[in-house]
This record gives sequence, structure tokens and C-alpha cells, in this order.
Amino acid sequence: MLTTTEPNTQFGYIEADAGHPFPDGASPIARFVEKPDTQTAIEYVESGRFFWNAGIFLMKASILLDEMRQFLPESLDEIVSAVAKAGSSISSTASSEASTLWTS
Repeated sequence: MLTTTEPNTQFGYIEADAGHPFPDGASPIARFVEKPDTQTAIEYVESGRFFWNAGIFLMKASILLDEMRQFLPESLDEIVSAVAKAGSSISSTASSEASTLWTS
């Protein structure tokens, strides 16, 4: 999550549930709103309760692949196919690493 600095309709917004903070000071998520209109974005920033959703996920590749195998197998099949097709335009080292990753 990123702290909002101005109204921006290019980001989704995450509302923090500040009334129920965790012991470490973080707040649970009350809701997510996908790319609001300008007036709504202004209201979100002025409230101080909203953060931008940057869409950045950090995890081990093996965890992501395990989750995709379980919940998005068709999407994973398409990704594996796309990586295989792109293999000829990727350097041999990167292609070998990608092949190892996608088949692990």
C-alpha cells in the first residue's frame, strides 16, 4: 500500500480499518475500491483512511506457482505456453531459468 499524496483515478484504493489496529500498529483492510472517479478519489484522500493499491506482490515463485496450480490452473497453462513460445526471443540463460521455474 502506498500513502496517498493527491487524488488519482489510476489506482485502486484500500481503506484501512483504523478502529481495529493490530498490535504492530498496522490496520486491517476495511474494503478495496477499484479506480474511483475524481470526486470520490478527492474524498478518499481528504479522509486520511485510504491508501493506494500498488498491485505489488512479494513471494517466492514456488508459492505463487503452487497457488496458481490450485486456484488458477487454466491461467497457469496459458502463462507456461506464452513463456515457451517466447523462449526463442529470450537469451538462453533466461530461457533456461524460466523453463526451470515454470516446470518446478
